[in-house]
Amino acid sequence: MKKLLLITVSILFSGIIYAQCTDLFISEYVEGWSNNKAIEIYNPTSEPIDLAGYRLVRYSNGQNVPPPEQQWTVELSGTIQPYRTFVAVIDKRDPEGSGQEAPVWDDLQDRADAFLCPDYDISWAMYFNGDDALSLEKINGDFVDIFGKYGERPLNETGGTSNPTGGWSTVFPHSTGEGVVITRDHTMFRKSDVDEGIKINPAHFDPMAEWDTLKANTFTNLNWHDNDCMPGGNTKPEFTQANYEFSVPSGSAAGTSVGFVEAIDADDDAVDYFITWGNPYHPFKVNRSTGEILVDIPEQIINETYILTISATDGTSPVEATATITIPSAIDEADLYELAISPNPVLDGKFRVTATENIVSAKVVDLMGRVITSSVNTSKSNELVVELSGVAKGIFLVNIKLGNNKSFAKKITVK
Repeated sequence: MKKLLLITVSILFSGIIYAQCTDLFISEYVEGWSNNKAIEIYNPTSEPIDLAGYRLVRYSNGQNVPPPEQQWTVELSGTIQPYRTFVAVIDKRDPEGSGQEAPVWDDLQDRADAFLCPDYDISWAMYFNGDDALSLEKINGDFVDIFGKYGERPLNETGGTSNPTGGWSTVFPHSTGEGVVITRDHTMFRKSDVDEGIKINPAHFDPMAEWDTLKANTFTNLNWHDNDCMPGGNTKPEFTQANYEFSVPSGSAAGTSVGFVEAIDADDDAVDYFITWGNPYHPFKVNRSTGEILVDIPEQIINETYILTISATDGTSPVEATATITIPSAIDEADLYELAISPNPVLDGKFRVTATENIVSAKVVDLMGRVITSSVNTSKSNELVVELSGVAKGIFLVNIKLGNNKSFAKKITVK
């Protein structure tokens, strides 16, 4: 009798655990600098789910339900496989964009399953800040998950709503700016024991109750989610080597194949590959599905050796390997044109670029690839002065284009 009771209780308990793993929920929230904004959705079920029946909705600055304009929503499409994720990123990809059109960083673009809301006049859903509530809803408006609290505009640390934007914080009632504001300038990911979305607007939104946090502009937790809804027994993929070694000639064009990395999944699950470290300025990229490493932006190749960290995931926490790429004589060609920058370090807010060939332009970018300034040489001479007034101290990259259509990159230090 005791054994029968134990079995019955075990079955009931198991049913309670998995009863909630029945619909999608938001598994990650990225509110980074500028337009670095993304929402990850997780499928905790054993069946594929068609996103055509769902939409994302933004409730801006304390807006109540329902939003008065259709522009606050964006309908989704695609399919999420069992125990996998779907990453939606705001569609800002113009490398020359600025202000409201500033591009999403390359590392976040690499993580996207879909780019949404390119035109602000059509949909505002992905233009959220830390004080905006978001929801995943069925097309008919039924709530599937709520992030934040609609109808409430949380304050910043000084009790205001701007400069900086407010957000929900760590101290009750979580909307007054006390404690640490964590829905602004943070990446947040759902705890593994959360098995369903919040379907009723909370009296108080405690961001720490179901979420863990990472610093702003952290994207490496996207595209996978560890969750208790997933049955046990999953085997993670394994790389065939701990370190891969490749060589690619200097001057290789964009799209040139560097080589392949491979991770074998014993469960025959699909494996996604990402570069997670060692790729400043994005000279390389990896094909997400095949593991092929390619030259991406050849003019950004300025070192003779790169050591990349490559991650592989089957939808759960990733495994890693390294790829060492050598570029023989990577900087010799620049020496042929006596390309030089002086002074370097830059001390007085400007520097001079010189070469034996005419200089067309010089563009300064920071370590994240954001354009700081761009100068065009209207005189078409072999000398160009670049002004850097108001630029903070740090290390930057200067992309230099010559009159013979050759492009080179050099590092500078601003002091």
